[in-house]
Amino acid sequence: MHKEIETLFGGRYDSVKMMEAIEKKFPNSIWVIDAALEENIAWISSAVSMQRGYSPEEVMDQSLSDIFTEESLNRVYAVLQEEHEYEKRPDVDKDRIRTVELEMKCKDGTTIWTENQVSFLYDENETLIAFLGVTKDITEKKLAEDRQELAIRILECLNADTDIYETIDDITTMIRESLKINGVLLQLIDDDTDNVLYSYTSMEEETTKNADSAAYACSLCARKTEIEDHPYIEKTPQGSAWLNAFDILHGDNAGDENDLPLCLQQGYRSMAMIPIQSKQRIHGVLQMWSEREKMFNENMVHYFERLMASMGVALEERHMQQELETQEEAMRHMQRIESVGQLAGGVAHDFNNLITVIKGFGETLLNRDDISLDAKEDIIEIQKAAHRAARLTKQLLAFSRKQILSREALEINEVFVGMHEMLKRLIEKNITISINTLEKPLFVEADKTQLEQVIMNLAVNARDAMPEGGSLDVTMCEKTVHREYVHNHEQVKPGKYVSIRVKDTGMGIPKKRLNAIFEPFYTTKSVSQGSGLGLSVVYGIVRQHNGHIMVESTEGEGTVFELLLPAHKPTGALEYKTVEEKEKHDLSGKTIFFIEDDIAVRKIVSRILQRAGAHVVIADDIQTARKLFEEREETFDIVFSDVSLPDGNGPDFLQEICKGGYDGPVLLTSGYTFDAKIHGEGCNGKEVPFMDKPFSPNELLLKISSLIKEKK
Repeated sequence: MHKEIETLFGGRYDSVKMMEAIEKKFPNSIWVIDAALEENIAWISSAVSMQRGYSPEEVMDQSLSDIFTEESLNRVYAVLQEEHEYEKRPDVDKDRIRTVELEMKCKDGTTIWTENQVSFLYDENETLIAFLGVTKDITEKKLAEDRQELAIRILECLNADTDIYETIDDITTMIRESLKINGVLLQLIDDDTDNVLYSYTSMEEETTKNADSAAYACSLCARKTEIEDHPYIEKTPQGSAWLNAFDILHGDNAGDENDLPLCLQQGYRSMAMIPIQSKQRIHGVLQMWSEREKMFNENMVHYFERLMASMGVALEERHMQQELETQEEAMRHMQRIESVGQLAGGVAHDFNNLITVIKGFGETLLNRDDISLDAKEDIIEIQKAAHRAARLTKQLLAFSRKQILSREALEINEVFVGMHEMLKRLIEKNITISINTLEKPLFVEADKTQLEQVIMNLAVNARDAMPEGGSLDVTMCEKTVHREYVHNHEQVKPGKYVSIRVKDTGMGIPKKRLNAIFEPFYTTKSVSQGSGLGLSVVYGIVRQHNGHIMVESTEGEGTVFELLLPAHKPTGALEYKTVEEKEKHDLSGKTIFFIEDDIAVRKIVSRILQRAGAHVVIADDIQTARKLFEEREETFDIVFSDVSLPDGNGPDFLQEICKGGYDGPVLLTSGYTFDAKIHGEGCNGKEVPFMDKPFSPNELLLKISSLIKEKK
């Protein structure tokens, strides 16, 4: 070494000797390389041992390719070439200093980043003969800058208003490019089931390895059992793990390659796994692998733990935001349904008044002797149209949950067994029907007719979804709803329910249409196939029974409707009174107090009652009714009132007159009402009789005459 220095410095050995004494005290390595770009270092100080682990003698035997990584080696050649070109210029600055950042290889397989200040040595003829360099280890500074930049970019990405999966893809690529490693895998997992919800792998473009196999290899290393049992995998208390292959492959105890972890067998030399977690849950895992040895260390792993903790918090916030948005959307959907229901109920109310008038005057005309046969045939067609209109308004009332229910204790198994034959006649032969009942009785408190209507509508829907045939399965079971279920189905209250699942193998419902299927008049069928009220009626009936309906559907795979009806413990049979219909109803001598705000309804009802011999006293609001009732000397045989009036409601007025001493029969009617308004107590603590609109003249007379007779 001394001889080479003497040659370079023209025998000025004393100066070199002095430099050697100084360099031993200097923390940065000093080196000299021949300006002729020969591969070997001419001289280097002892500080290189602390930086790279090699002795000066070992370094002087190394070529430049042994010292620098491939990318930095290319940079070295480029810089030296630039300086040689610069030397050819007449205005060359011979006192210049060039600073270059380069990555160097260490003896233990790792690399360090260095800042190299290069100056230029000339002989007495001012000819460039050597490069003099001072190398400073800036690895920690470089890593801190890179990590800070990466952290900022990732946090900006997490805070951006973009799709979460797009964000994950971007972050995965950022990490791989920042670390300059072969691959990065980022997975989101379900903390309860460990199922992978989303996975994205970013691979180095020039790598020859398969992304899936690389991810699979690292996943094997990341299994908890292998982490705990493997002697070469290092761990942290937070659940992170990393593996470096240098000691395994180069140690004295290196064994058979088949005994190595699978990722090492596939050619990777470093692996790290970092959990993505918040205080609430584990959201996923970050896995990284590289062909370079000693790529990961404890400091880097702790850095990524902090970074993934920030990502976990961001994912938790997004998860909470998504849940909030889901709840808000469900609430908006419910409000939209409720608004449409209110509108439907209001329309049904007005329609029922009109239909009552049409049916009443139509039947009156049919009973006249001076009407020709042709005219009667026309009137019959009008009556038929009125009947169809009445059915339509009943469907609207079912959706708006304003129809009248006759609740009783029903054993669900018996209901479905009784409907089996009817469903078989309704469904085409190319559709297999399966009704799965339980040996244990399941009771609900419901209107049997309405419940059968629900099943019929769902069965018809399923039939229409399977034009080429398929299967329809109906299954009943007990279901206890816990808080966890309520968390995902905000409208459902905890408790015991009877679950009815109706599953078909039809064409399914597109996801974008699921939120609209319960809205009235929404249909995917042609005009001739349906009105769009089938599922609306189902929704209304189920909700009026304090139940819930959910739907799951996949296009091409079928649809499942699940009904949840509150479980019921029957205490005894419910009694219902019926009255036999008679052809003629004589109300001669009877005085009837009738309260109705619709002028056309007042007119037809008065005419029907008067033709039956009754005397009718009429009021159009509560104030007028109260005045007439107080002024009347003789008592009324019956008080007949509409539920909804301009200045109050009929049930309240009936309560008022009963408290004032009236003890005769009462009757309520409406085309739009809530259960609570018609099931209250009337006079003497009895339930108020009710007749819904539209009604025919015969139905009206039957009801009034029967109530008067019952009172006697």
